[in-house]
Order: sequence, then C-alpha cells, then structure tokens
Amino acid sequence: MVRILLIIFYLAFTSVMFSTDFGLSLGGGLAQAYGSKEQAVDYDIDIKPYPVFRAGLFAEYLITDNMSLVQEVIYSQKGSKQTIKVKDQPVNFDLQYDLYYIEVPFLIKYDLFKLNQTQIRSFVGFSFSYLLDAYYDLDGSVQIGTDDDMSIVTLQDSYRMKNLDEFDYSLLYGFSTDLQHLGIPIGLEYRFSLSWYKINFPTYSDMEPVVLSNQSHILTFNYKFWN
Repeated sequence: MVRILLIIFYLAFTSVMFSTDFGLSLGGGLAQAYGSKEQAVDYDIDIKPYPVFRAGLFAEYLITDNMSLVQEVIYSQKGSKQTIKVKDQPVNFDLQYDLYYIEVPFLIKYDLFKLNQTQIRSFVGFSFSYLLDAYYDLDGSVQIGTDDDMSIVTLQDSYRMKNLDEFDYSLLYGFSTDLQHLGIPIGLEYRFSLSWYKINFPTYSDMEPVVLSNQSHILTFNYKFWN
C-alpha cells in the first residue's frame, strides 16, 4: 500500500512540474458491471445502472498543436447492483457491490473538429486502479410453504469485503470539449471505461462467487488552474 501511494505522489508531482495544463477533475455517472452469461444459467439476473462518482487531479502535456498526453490521479467509485432470481425456486435477492479505487489513467487526446467556436476532441487510453475499500450488501427473500399457507423469510447481509482483487485495468475512450472561447476555464468530458480484468465477487453463503468486470459511463467537469 505504501509503495502504491509513493508512486501516485510521484506521478502527481511530475505532472505539476512538467505539464502544460494542470487542474481539478470532478464528475459522476453510472457503473454497470458485466460478466459471462454461462455462469447465470440457473438464475435470472438483471444488472442495473449504479450511480458512481470520481474526483482528482489531471495534467496535460502538449505533443503537437492538435494532440496531447493527459495523466490523472483519481479517487474513483465503481461497483455493481443486480437483482437475482433463482430459477424454479422462490428465492429473490438484491446484491450491491461498492468499490473505491485510486485510479491512474493515461490518455491521448486529439482534435476532431470545430463546431462554431467549440473544439471537439476525442481520446483513448488505459488506466491502472488500486482498490482502497469494498463493501457488500444483500437484501432478499425466500417464500416458504404453499399458496394457502405461505411465509416469507428475509435475507439480509452486509459487510466489508476482504481478499478481493486489489488491482483493476481498464480501456478508456470518449469525447471532450472546453469553454475557453467563452472565457471559462472549464472542460466537459464524456468517458467510457471498460475493464478486461475479472473480479470474483461473493454472492450468498454456500453459493458460488460471481465473476464480473467493471464498466462505467462518466460525465466530468475539468477546471484548469493554469494553461
């Protein structure tokens, strides 16, 4: 953990010293983890969008007049929320995974076109994430008995997840613009993040863990301290 923090502080320091632009990034969006359908043959699973947030610092290095390298250090929330029904059994439950990362993205941004006076840019890149904390929350029910004499047993469980995979790796792409021509040092960005790393999440008691990967859609505001 100490080694990871030292690397992050080093990246942040070098970003400030050598960047063309430096600023604050703040945003939020929706996460919706994905996995293989083969592991869900005995279940009906509805994975729902899950609200998340992110905040951190960015530094931008000009490569050419229309291309730049962007480095970030971000506190990033990810996770998954899903409703699960066991097929042919009266068992239903809602699962939620809250994940909190320090994320270090690297992006290549390039100019696409101008719309009136607004420059539209695109970017691609990747990110490395280190897990800071993770929480599990289950709320479910089991129906017992017949239609004439039925009772419902509730299932509830909540705890801090341990021994979860500490690292995650994602591909990134999106679009951005800024309001410099209006005299406002704020940029607006849409980003899609897709992880290729598979994480084993607990489900319930003796049930097998579920293997999911992170993905998210994020809308971010960037404020530049100087340029």
